[in-house]
Amino acid sequence: MATPGRKPLTGGRVSTLGGPWGLLLGILVFSLFYALHLRGQHLPHYLSEMFVVVVAVGVFMLTWNGRRFLDNHFFLFLGISYLFVGVIDGLHALAFDGWIGGKENIDIQFWYAARYFQAASFVTALLFVVRKFRPGVALAVLSAVAASLVGAISGGMFHGWFDHAAHPWFMGMNDLALFGLGAAAYAMLRRKREHFDRELLDCLSLSILIAVLSGVAEGLGMRGYAKLFLLGDLFLALSFYLVYKAVIQTGLIRPYDMLFRNLKRSEEEARAARSGLEARVFERTAELRGVNERLARELAERKAMEREREMTIDLLRLINNAKTIKELVSDLTSFLRERSGCESVAIRYRVGSEFPYMENNGFVEDDGFPDGFAYSAACFGAAG
Repeated sequence: MATPGRKPLTGGRVSTLGGPWGLLLGILVFSLFYALHLRGQHLPHYLSEMFVVVVAVGVFMLTWNGRRFLDNHFFLFLGISYLFVGVIDGLHALAFDGWIGGKENIDIQFWYAARYFQAASFVTALLFVVRKFRPGVALAVLSAVAASLVGAISGGMFHGWFDHAAHPWFMGMNDLALFGLGAAAYAMLRRKREHFDRELLDCLSLSILIAVLSGVAEGLGMRGYAKLFLLGDLFLALSFYLVYKAVIQTGLIRPYDMLFRNLKRSEEEARAARSGLEARVFERTAELRGVNERLARELAERKAMEREREMTIDLLRLINNAKTIKELVSDLTSFLRERSGCESVAIRYRVGSEFPYMENNGFVEDDGFPDGFAYSAACFGAAG
């Protein structure tokens, strides 16, 4: 079953390739290329290379003109580097039929140079997902690298090494190196997937995988399996088509998913962090409120205990200082009235069956008690 919220694997890949209509168009293009291939492999190859050059230059133009707005410099570096990939691929197409160069296997050298430049640029671009660089400096450096590479190839520096009969292992090592760069680019892209829109990430990932397949098919074609050249050309064109969808189509139709993806992600992270902080503050506030309530109760209990202790000490001092019973009883009623908050206090003493009052404090009637006096209205102490 598909994970909720995610496209099924097959459906996701079909959508990445343009949906059912995109697949139908791909089948028609493949049929056309195969029909042209039956008449000779040059024309399909030229069409594929022309498409690659057009997409590469288009990617450069879009990203270069939007460089002030791109917060993810991965696209900017990829766009700058693809300009030189397109130039070298164009030289490969011109050298394929001997229009330029005049040296044996120079077209193969240009093809490997373009694939190296493409793979290495992709890996390097992923280093700038969260870093920034100066576009002018990058353009100058990549121009120098591309010019040096083209000059070395045109000067015949690698001429003998790409002779499959003389050095079959050399081309095999280059194929392995390109495969390794493709695997590294794919792994790095998947590790940094949180910085890319889902559809854009799928396009770039599939583009890398198909570019690797293109390299395998082209490498086998150079070793005698000429029929695989057609697959190599189609895979290369498809790989650049996916880059077109990821960069040009996204940049024109959904620019915010490419231009301000990191900004949007930063805002979402800040919003989540703020929500988390508010939740933690609420929890800490509740904890502090509980602590304050416990401290208030403990303080009230301590004060009550302190008052009781002081009252006990004062009472013992009063008893100790009294010289006669009459003085003790008088002082005791005043003390109890003052400390207890009662309006009237009286002390009765048992004599046989009678309980005469020895002392009262707070009564205003001549007989010692007001009319209608209730026992519950006064505090009494009795001794017997």
